[in-house]
Amino acid sequence: MLQELEYFLELSKVENFERIMDRVAIRIAKCMASDHFQVAQRTLLLWENDSLANVLFKFRERIFPKIFVSLQKATDHWNEGVSELALCVLNMFLELEPELFTKCIEEVKQAQLSKEASLRRRGENWELLMKSVSYERSFNATNNQGSVSSPKQERKACVKKVFRPFVVSDGKLPSITV
Repeated sequence: MLQELEYFLELSKVENFERIMDRVAIRIAKCMASDHFQVAQRTLLLWENDSLANVLFKFRERIFPKIFVSLQKATDHWNEGVSELALCVLNMFLELEPELFTKCIEEVKQAQLSKEASLRRRGENWELLMKSVSYERSFNATNNQGSVSSPKQERKACVKKVFRPFVVSDGKLPSITV
């Protein structure tokens, strides 16, 4: 497929490439990040084709951000040849367009910080949920000393409490199997 892509890009006009550029960039990124060394290596070798490199460089503002993360991952590839090629392509971009390179690094950092914040919020929410369940169990144990609820009933009550915002219009929860 990569040979056909290279052949198409060599023969196509810039206007034709512009229509499919985003999809091509995504496919190139996926191929660069491939664990199969031949796929990753062949994709990285696309940059050695001058006519193809010129077309890709012409649209660098839209293409490079889409392939940057995959290119970084390829530098840690298990195959040394792929890692070296990825470093060469990254160096080429750094030399040709340092501002865009810096911008992509900043976007990756922001995405990573956002992901970490999301994971932290998820952990905090999970902690609150566990405290709520713990409190609910201790409250039920002290107030309902005569009635003992099974773990299944406690789980069902906890699920109902958590999914309360999702109550359907008739005021009832959909049946939950626990």
